[in-house]
Amino acid sequence: MQRSEMEDPVADSSADDTEESTAASEMTTSPKETVTQPDGTPTSNSQAEVAEAGAPSASCDMAEELSRQLEDILSTYCHEDGGVGSEDAAVTNGQPDGVEVNGLSEKEDSKQEEPKLNGNGCTEKDQKKLQEKKKIKGLGKEITLLMQTLNTLSTPEEKLGGLCKKYAELLEEHRNAQKQMRALQKKQTQLIQEKDHLRNEHSKAILARSKLESLCRELQRHNRTLKEDGVQRARLEEEKRKEVTSHFQVTLNDIQAQMEQHNERNANLRQENMELADKLKKLIEQYELREEHIDKVFKQKDLQQQLVDAKLHQAQGLLKDSEDRHQKEKDFLLKEAAESQRMYELMKQQEVHLKQQLSLYTEKFEEFQNTLSKSNEVFTTFKQEMEKMTKKIKKLEKETTMYRSRWESSNKALLEMAEEKTLRDKDFESLQVKVQRLEKLCRALQIERNELSKKVQGVSTGVERKQLALLETSSAVRTCGFDFSGNIIMFSTDKQMGYQCFLNYFDLRDPQQIEDNQPYLSVPCNESKITSAVWGPLGEFVIAGHENGEINQFSAKSGEILKKAKEHTKQINDIQSSVDLTMVISASKDCTAKMFDSTNLDHIRTFKTERPVNSAAISPIMDHVVMGGGQEAMEVTTTSTRIGKFEARFFHAAYEEEFGRVKGHFGPINCVAFHPDGKSYSSGGEDGYVRIHYFDPSYFDFELEV
Repeated sequence: MQRSEMEDPVADSSADDTEESTAASEMTTSPKETVTQPDGTPTSNSQAEVAEAGAPSASCDMAEELSRQLEDILSTYCHEDGGVGSEDAAVTNGQPDGVEVNGLSEKEDSKQEEPKLNGNGCTEKDQKKLQEKKKIKGLGKEITLLMQTLNTLSTPEEKLGGLCKKYAELLEEHRNAQKQMRALQKKQTQLIQEKDHLRNEHSKAILARSKLESLCRELQRHNRTLKEDGVQRARLEEEKRKEVTSHFQVTLNDIQAQMEQHNERNANLRQENMELADKLKKLIEQYELREEHIDKVFKQKDLQQQLVDAKLHQAQGLLKDSEDRHQKEKDFLLKEAAESQRMYELMKQQEVHLKQQLSLYTEKFEEFQNTLSKSNEVFTTFKQEMEKMTKKIKKLEKETTMYRSRWESSNKALLEMAEEKTLRDKDFESLQVKVQRLEKLCRALQIERNELSKKVQGVSTGVERKQLALLETSSAVRTCGFDFSGNIIMFSTDKQMGYQCFLNYFDLRDPQQIEDNQPYLSVPCNESKITSAVWGPLGEFVIAGHENGEINQFSAKSGEILKKAKEHTKQINDIQSSVDLTMVISASKDCTAKMFDSTNLDHIRTFKTERPVNSAAISPIMDHVVMGGGQEAMEVTTTSTRIGKFEARFFHAAYEEEFGRVKGHFGPINCVAFHPDGKSYSSGGEDGYVRIHYFDPSYFDFELEV
């Protein structure tokens, strides 16, 4: 129906076109010549086999020529304006009448626009006149207002100044109006140019429309030829389709036969799979039963193992308790037997012993004379030691630089040092008082020394020695010691056989305390017993190490705890002090020895080993520490000397680094001590030997490199 509507205006223009349009309408309105097949493809019953040979080539050439003409038209007329493209789309859709009508309407519109523009021009003139009248009226009002303002002014100079201001304002307004007028003129010229451009495009669109109409006619002819080709091709495709359907039916029958064979085979395989699945379920059930049985057996074995371990642990605990009890009883009986033996031998050999002592004193007197002769040698060695001290001072200077950097990095430590300085000033004043007291003590000691020398002379003449005092305790004495003056003795009792641990103080200058066996001060130790103790400087307090690894300062006057330190985790075996009594070193079962300041118990150094430390000592002349220990005594028989670590080990006191070991003992070392001159040391071990070692000259020249 669209094709017939499109051919009506063409029929008015030429008779040839009408004939073609009637032929096309006859082709479109002849339903009797087409037949629809069952598969939906149309076929023609007319005899069109004659034109089959030349139709495809002619249709292809015609389509290419038409497409080329359409591209030329579009390239020439449609690249400047998009409106022409919309008109081309209308033509291709088969509506040329709309294009012609639009063209006529556009011409009429262009003709009608001219009087409208003229009318607009007249109205613009009228508007301009009205605006000028309004401006004149407004100027009259402004002039009257200006005259009123000038009348208010008194002097002509003020009036002239007001007029100048008004003139400047009007001049500025005039300039602004000129600028606006120029901008409007520019806009007017742009609009005129756009108008001319649109007229040119309109003329081009009319030319393009005429060419597109001719192109549309050629497309209609080409469409007819294509339709005839399509009908012929449909016939051929129908014949091919029939052949394909017959072939497809044969192959479908073959596939159905094969599917029946495969179904039978799949049924057999399905039955076999069912049988295998039943067997697999039975195997899984048997496997689960076997696993449950194995888990029960393993649990039973674990319970048996735990029971055996518990019994073994209990038996070991009982064995250890019995061994400890047996050892304590053995030690107690051995001590009693040794005491009774010693008393017997002392009472029997007292006379012989006194004679031997007399000879010994004579030998000591000769040794004293020899020591006086060797004082010169000591002086020379003192010079050498001074040289060594200079080397040490250099080392210490290096250490001071390191410590200075640390000191500068901590402001908190600086504040604490300032506070300590005030405390030290107070301590200095108290120390001055103590020095005065010590001077008095020195005088008293000189008097006592004179008395003792008289007693020695009396012994040399044959006077018998007497026991000064005998102090009895309810349990074993663990440690004892005299204070700086030698007038006060301190000792601690053991915590055993139901008795508590006590730290007792006796003043030997008070005979009543010794007669009554009552100390002037007895401090109970409830939490942990004392295992080792030494006197502090000036005899003001006692530094004691406990079984729980704690170190306490006990006052010699009140018995209260002045300071505490808990650096060790296990029992402290030994505590020894330095020569000047400013530092103490503790040996512990936690495989460490630690150095403390004796006044405030500040921790200074830690020396670590792989075995428990039983004893440690500080060298009187070198920055060295010797440590002894080893494996526990009950385990010594099961290990060799190499595994037991029974060496005496030397550490540097400043750098905490080990630099030497001395072997010899084949059991744990229980105690070590330096000689007062620092040239040798001794060690006593569980093997029953005391070893005395003298240092080589290279020992005194040794310097640890860090």
